[in-house]
Amino acid sequence: MRDIHEARVLVVEDDPTLLGQLTELLEREGYRSVRGAGTVADALLTVATWQPQLLLLDVMLPDGNGFDLLRRVRETSDAPALFLSARDEDASRLRGLGLGADDYVAKPFLPAELLLRLAAVLRRSYNLPDALPAIALGEAEVD
Repeated sequence: MRDIHEARVLVVEDDPTLLGQLTELLEREGYRSVRGAGTVADALLTVATWQPQLLLLDVMLPDGNGFDLLRRVRETSDAPALFLSARDEDASRLRGLGLGADDYVAKPFLPAELLLRLAAVLRRSYNLPDALPAIALGEAEVD
């Protein structure tokens, strides 16, 4: 991978509306290979068959939780992972980071902040150049 936008990104989120918004946000930002999953089972199948290079994980899922999902993914993959969750208490954040997540973002979140965090994790994990993508914030652009 020469560019963060080449990364295969798996978004695991049980809310179909938010899953669609996250997928659209990433694609609009230039990520060329984004897939979504709404359950632990779908996520595990996608990890096994598609081998994502970045995981964006919700904590609360209908058939389990993101913590257990990350633990199972870690058996076969060391892809970077970020939790994106409504659970913002210290214990939840510490648990996620303790399991090896690279970051933990609380909902609600600023889309621009999420994009910057994803880019930073990808650059660090895959030794990519420090050039940041330009991010639009209303009429202003951060680059």
